[in-house]
Amino acid sequence: MSTSTVQILWEGIKLQCPPSCALAFRRYSYKSFPTNFCGAGKGLGELIVPDYIFGPTRFLKFIGMDISIKIAPACYIHDADWDCAEPTWDAFHEANDRFQRNLEAIIDKRARCDLVRARAMYRPVTYKNAVDTVGRSVFWALKKK
Repeated sequence: MSTSTVQILWEGIKLQCPPSCALAFRRYSYKSFPTNFCGAGKGLGELIVPDYIFGPTRFLKFIGMDISIKIAPACYIHDADWDCAEPTWDAFHEANDRFQRNLEAIIDKRARCDLVRARAMYRPVTYKNAVDTVGRSVFWALKKK
């Protein structure tokens, strides 16, 4: 059985999420959304799926070169999706597929220009592969609790 999801329109971005996390998007704007949801734990896991695509450019804002794209909202949804997912491989993969679609939706709306969008669109597949492989043990550990 698949996880129940709703589609929300948040700042022009169409996202899919479990009903339980839709309320968070009323409290935060894209700019103020917290950035502590990405990464598979600490250390290397944090580097595999960072809070921002092109994150280091955030520090170039003062010269107009910030091309970063905050993906923390997609990570937040993915965490909530895993929390409420049934302990099945189908639910695991459905949540990861939604993660990829949400990443693509954020990139599509928040990329500064077509070149940045085109370069960033490689990341959702990479990040989905990371949660499919590295994240597998995290998912099943959550389900054993």
